[in-house]
Amino acid sequence: MKRFFAFLALLLLASGLPAANVRVASWNVRNYNGADRRTESGWTPSAPKDEDEKEALRHAILAAKPDVILFQEMGPEAYLTELQRDLAKEGADYPYSAHLTAADKDRCLAALSKIPFKSVEKVENLTYTLAGQVMLVRRGLLVLHFETRGTPWTLFDFHVKSRERDKLGEAATNRERLSEAECLRGAILARSGLGDKWLAAGDVNDPAGGAVWRRLTRVQKEAIGTDLRPKDSRGEYWTYYYSKNDTYQRIDLMLASEPMLTSVKRNSALIFDGTGCAASDHRMCMVDLTFPDAGADALQKAPAKDKPAIENGEEE
Repeated sequence: MKRFFAFLALLLLASGLPAANVRVASWNVRNYNGADRRTESGWTPSAPKDEDEKEALRHAILAAKPDVILFQEMGPEAYLTELQRDLAKEGADYPYSAHLTAADKDRCLAALSKIPFKSVEKVENLTYTLAGQVMLVRRGLLVLHFETRGTPWTLFDFHVKSRERDKLGEAATNRERLSEAECLRGAILARSGLGDKWLAAGDVNDPAGGAVWRRLTRVQKEAIGTDLRPKDSRGEYWTYYYSKNDTYQRIDLMLASEPMLTSVKRNSALIFDGTGCAASDHRMCMVDLTFPDAGADALQKAPAKDKPAIENGEEE
């Protein structure tokens, strides 16, 4: 009888534990690096990101309160360390960081996290073949593995090549972008199984539904995951303002595997539109994940033969 009551107490305790909630954000922070840009002194080569933009970026992160934030267009690792340090000074401690430098040495993938990584995979040499030539995915793929309440899950951070045409012309640039998207898709699928919980987030550099977007998110006509379609407080879906053409587009993606959908909180996929949006030409996307206690689930689903057999109030 004592063993039965001990088991019952453990069951009630475990099933009463609150779920662990994790807010994941993704943001192209527009050249958080040294880049050629216009300053008060005019056009300046290798100038750092404007201090007002950095302050606005920190204010946005402080207001959004992500537990994990993925970055695109982060500079070399020293810039991530600077942001990590400045956020800590303002009360937002992100003790865990990851940084990937691939072929593009100036615009890197990175992440800050309040929760520990189970492991980090930096895929800096992701290659594809185009017209007989081996090419590198310029920003690579950053893969972050976590385990929360006994549940493993993965974040993929990516950034497809810019739409700006290179010296070979527009057609060659588009072929590269399509190939990069297909290569990234293959890398994600190679690192995930049918039952895996994963979220892929980043800058597609293509309007939703465009050729590059489709190449990244589908295999032929079959979607590889569910587009979470974050929206802002006004119900609008654009994530990027292109000042040259004065247009607003959704080019940033949050894609969840089907198993991950059970951990996505309803109506939590949002675009941050509060203080700090001026930090970038992109807007921060975020989603809330919830993970119940795996131990509680295991106890609740335990087969009857594993429970103490009770007859007339006594153990057999």
